[in-house]
Amino acid sequence: MLNHLEVKDWKRSILVDWVMEVCSEFLLQRRTFHLAINIIDIYLNQTLLIKENELQLLAVSSLYMASKYEEI
Repeated sequence: MLNHLEVKDWKRSILVDWVMEVCSEFLLQRRTFHLAINIIDIYLNQTLLIKENELQLLAVSSLYMASKYEEI
């Protein structure tokens, strides 16, 4: 998280809580939630800059990829 100027640790925490609520609302498996968080963390570690307004888009994309992985 040191590479990101706009994204702080507490914003990631809020994002994780939001992803958890979405998973709960759509009755997704815990494994899907954990995979989505791993995808988010990998992306944040490999990307130098991400804007705050792109975090929710990142979370939704990660949830989509994680849910498609579960279908295989």
